[in-house]
Amino acid sequence: MRRVLHLVPQLGFGGASRAAITVASTCMSDAEEHTVASIRPSVGAMASQAQHSGVQVLDGVPLPRLLEAIGATDVTLVHLWNSPELHEVLECDLPPCRLLVWTHVAGHTPPQVLPPEIFARATETVATSELAADWVRIASPGAPVRVIPPVGGWDRVQGVSRSARAGFNLGYIGTVAFTRISPRFVTMSLAAGVDEARFIVCGDGSAAPILRKEAEERGVAERFDFRGQLRGIGAALADFDLFGYPLRSGTSGSSDLSVKEAMYAGVPPVVLKGTACDQLVEDGQTGIVARDEAAYSRTIERLHGDQDERERLANNARTHATEEWTPSRWVPAWKRCFDRVMEHHPQSGPVLAPPDPDLTEGAARFLRALDGRAPEFELSIHDSAAEASAAAERISECDPLLAYEDNGLFDHRRRYPADPVLALWTGLFLKGQGRPALAAGELARARRLGLDPTGVAAHASVRGAG
Repeated sequence: MRRVLHLVPQLGFGGASRAAITVASTCMSDAEEHTVASIRPSVGAMASQAQHSGVQVLDGVPLPRLLEAIGATDVTLVHLWNSPELHEVLECDLPPCRLLVWTHVAGHTPPQVLPPEIFARATETVATSELAADWVRIASPGAPVRVIPPVGGWDRVQGVSRSARAGFNLGYIGTVAFTRISPRFVTMSLAAGVDEARFIVCGDGSAAPILRKEAEERGVAERFDFRGQLRGIGAALADFDLFGYPLRSGTSGSSDLSVKEAMYAGVPPVVLKGTACDQLVEDGQTGIVARDEAAYSRTIERLHGDQDERERLANNARTHATEEWTPSRWVPAWKRCFDRVMEHHPQSGPVLAPPDPDLTEGAARFLRALDGRAPEFELSIHDSAAEASAAAERISECDPLLAYEDNGLFDHRRRYPADPVLALWTGLFLKGQGRPALAAGELARARRLGLDPTGVAAHASVRGAG
């Protein structure tokens, strides 16, 4: 009996968690046992969903129990995206184990810059797309890497057919946060100039109230239907004429399950070039890859007036999704992967070095996730007063992705609430976001936690947007 442990930062609603459950359940056999270990406690009914698929679950167990499970398995498959809890585990003195790594993010964008040490230590690395594989090759030249796309199965979209909803409907299903969806979503949608077009947004996130308010202020609230988190997406997809999926550039996404499900349901996707989704869609055959925002809007106009073209794209998309992303298609690839890993002897010891002892623990881990690509954070605590002040100004104006993304500033602040440096950075960011009361609270907390009051007072004078 071969035992495979799937190590997941957290079983959640995202595609990576669903892909982990699908691999574990479809590869299960009399000769192979699969267990999913969620380091953080799982979200919602995800643990029950895994168990319903026949997969054992270790849900938020204490670290000693988790290390014991790693030592008792033949293959530990790390479902890799940066998270504070996962990095803590990988810094441990691991028992002898064979590590197989599957990257679920592109890997080169902060705060999801994947540490090269992980690939160097892994017995084998699997990437979810060629985009993700490219980062592995750059980060760790010579490290073996293969591509196996994530798949989630078709249970959520089986039997979808077009509903009788009137008008021309474009739908979005996914996280509604500006770490994913373009901040210009409303503008891009309206620029299409199709009066009967309606835009259906399914999913939760911090951007939903902002987009809803923008639509109201522009007097077009009736054209935007915000449905929130759905228990089942089939009914929503049945309402869509097109799957409008304009993600922002710089997202950490690698191989989006939402696009695959829309294609299987026969809803042609319209995506933007340079957002990883362009690797899933063959332009003009299974959907449209728009080169920029203007092209995205023009595509909506063109397809609105060409039902035959929409039907052609829909049929092609459904065929391609069925052939390429049905779970059974990838079971042999995973079996061969497990076989190769089993040919190697287990190794013990940490995968990642501990955080820089000259920094606070949480701040050091956050800086590692940035990989030097937002130097203002480190400069704000290391350089002269003048340089630190300039760095603090830049932190207040930094890309919200660095704060809101998984493994971002807020994620580290959640994990390390007693870290004064994280409190300082959080306060600076919130000040720049026009949240002065919350910012003042974080800066006061930084002082209470022991940060130099003089320095905090200087940072508190940074100009904010509010």
